[in-house]
Amino acid sequence: MEQSQFPKILIFGPYMHTTSGGGITLANLLKGWPLNKIAIATFKIFPSGLDYCLSYYQLGYEENKRPWPFHLIQKKEKSGPVYYDHKKISDIGPDKIVSPEPQNHSFIKNFVLNLRHFLGVYPLIYRLKVSKKFLLWVEEYNPDIIYTQLEKIQYMNFLSQLLKIRKIPLAIHIMDDWPMTLKEPGLLYHYWRRYINRLFSELLNYSSILMSICQAMSDEYFKRYGKEFIPFHNTIDVLKWDRVSKKDWTIHGTFTVLYAGRIGRGTSNSILTIAKAIELLGAEGLDIMFKIQTRILTESFRNEIKENRYVMQEKFVPYQDLPEKFSSVDLLVLPMDFDKYNLDFIHLSMPTKVPEYLASGTPILVFASETTALYKYASDLKWGFTVSDNSIGSVANAIRRLYQDIDFREKLGLTGKEVARKNHDGTKVRDDFRKVLSAASSKPF
Repeated sequence: MEQSQFPKILIFGPYMHTTSGGGITLANLLKGWPLNKIAIATFKIFPSGLDYCLSYYQLGYEENKRPWPFHLIQKKEKSGPVYYDHKKISDIGPDKIVSPEPQNHSFIKNFVLNLRHFLGVYPLIYRLKVSKKFLLWVEEYNPDIIYTQLEKIQYMNFLSQLLKIRKIPLAIHIMDDWPMTLKEPGLLYHYWRRYINRLFSELLNYSSILMSICQAMSDEYFKRYGKEFIPFHNTIDVLKWDRVSKKDWTIHGTFTVLYAGRIGRGTSNSILTIAKAIELLGAEGLDIMFKIQTRILTESFRNEIKENRYVMQEKFVPYQDLPEKFSSVDLLVLPMDFDKYNLDFIHLSMPTKVPEYLASGTPILVFASETTALYKYASDLKWGFTVSDNSIGSVANAIRRLYQDIDFREKLGLTGKEVARKNHDGTKVRDDFRKVLSAASSKPF
């Protein structure tokens, strides 16, 4: 395909890498995009994000200078262009390439951060501004369109400033229902709720194209904001996955259940429920093991499972090795937590791993509330065994049936592969993504 068919895209904020759901989704959607037609402006450059473009801008002190007196204790991260050349970064240096590990703040630091949120001053302290250096970089690159997942008040403010200076088409892609979670309770709760709603609405009205992570989110956002959102989720290379996908659903030895991915907000409680259900089944005499493939287990989570003889943590598998890994186990689990705090954030989300799970041919257990987009997707298309009762017994009963019924496992696996081919084929989805961005980049204001 000719380069002229690809618009020059500037990605602001979260971008492509293989260590987060949003990063993986965007990397797969932009696979094959000319490197000279992608530029990225972000705070942190991840090692797995160096192969996707030739020009980066490190947002730093010049864009993130805090007001007096907070700037006196602020770490002065350098701002400016970063040019990628054979996996070496000039200007800022490789010490700025960081892995997105979770931060473990001290009790005092957590207290101060929470106090700032409660007092309603956090958005005033941690605000961004468009610097002259950043504006020169944008003008030199001259993008056809800006792509962003937003996610933060600071990002919305920054883009609002930039778009008043430079009228550039904007594409917004919503991954989680974060607009509902930014309105934290505090002394200025009602002020910030109105402010966020107004700013978000302004950006929606300005945007040339609006995208969501799934159809359920698009439906909800149409009701909420009166705007059409086109769903774009993660994609897979069908042929690559099909070569190694499961074709025999016989149990060979221990029945292996696998969860792969992050453990944290929205998943930790339900994963513990699954672990306890498998412990119950193991005590009954089933030859079963629950493997958790994740980068980090918190100390509290590790303490919860340390006495469970049927649970083990697995070493993290490189992204390119996932097809073989997922097809080698007997059951994959997709859990979502059930409490209101987590549901507000995740109920419209679609886990990045869904297309990969489907394409593996391994049967899938979906453990989530009926109100979630994930549950509805699995239930409507019959690609997963769904459990919406938040209890150890219900999960144990579901796994027991899957353990005993090879025909059911095969039916789920074959259905999953068919849904992956129909809905998540990278060749088709990427072309659709390119077309909507290209059309949006040429829309008149």
